[in-house]
Amino acid sequence: MTNTPERPQPWVCKGTCSSPHEEIENWGDKCSYPGCSNVRNGNGPSGPPVNRKKILIGGGAVIVFALGAVLLIKSVTGDNPASNQASNQPSNPPSNQASNQPSNPPSNPPSNPLSNQPSNPPSNPPSNQPPSDLSSGEEVFLGRGTSNTDRDRGVEAFRAGNYGDAIKFFNKAIYNDRKDPEVQIFLNNAKARLNGNPILLATVVPIDNREGAAREMLRGVADAQTQFNDVGGVGNRLVEIVIANDSNDEQQATTIAQKLASNQNILGVVGHNSSGPTKSALPEYEKADLALISPTSTSTSISSPVFF
Repeated sequence: MTNTPERPQPWVCKGTCSSPHEEIENWGDKCSYPGCSNVRNGNGPSGPPVNRKKILIGGGAVIVFALGAVLLIKSVTGDNPASNQASNQPSNPPSNQASNQPSNPPSNPPSNPLSNQPSNPPSNPPSNQPPSDLSSGEEVFLGRGTSNTDRDRGVEAFRAGNYGDAIKFFNKAIYNDRKDPEVQIFLNNAKARLNGNPILLATVVPIDNREGAAREMLRGVADAQTQFNDVGGVGNRLVEIVIANDSNDEQQATTIAQKLASNQNILGVVGHNSSGPTKSALPEYEKADLALISPTSTSTSISSPVFF
């Protein structure tokens, strides 16, 4: 008889007496609400992160893209004046706002930093939405067409601007499938939106034609984003990652680059996967002076002041 590991049980956190927040259902050992230090079976700081067995699939590419994402995050948060504005502004802790918020989705959800998307996204189920090539959590790219109830409910809540519920559902989805880096990014993005005024970065991956490579790239980016956000980000701002799908196609890569470059909120890009799409897209990033890091585009013919 095979012993099946006991499934983790959810626990509810409402914050502390000094810093209450809206009720959050958690599936991990640490409360998912941004800035909350409560842990399972007790209150108080969680201390070092819980040790978890890392899944190594194409480990070299994961590490390379994690390092690329870390470099980009540090460069835009350390050198870009916009990323440090929050430190000179009066802080508005989310915990003080949440206690006065209704449990239903707000009529005026937090603003969406993706300027090419509506400020009040529809709350239709994911399957009813037209395909897109950009997503912070509004649409699933990896495993598109497959059923994952918690993930899909998280996407629906994210679209509606109900980021507290999105956090709850994405947390559950991660426990059901720990190998999905896209859901981890969506969870981090929901926390960043709930926290307010996120630092917006993008990653471009070849999901349609090279899903395996795209998954490895997203795993590295998700790891870097999680590490950065888990220590509080910078200036009380967390990083949000926009996932873009260029299908490893040069024409599509140029189109994606135009969309990303036209969004003044995006401070940098990790990608593209191959040298061809990267070279085709590079002029669009140059026009916008938008930093691009692509550890896997190794052609010696690629050279630009914005390419690293």
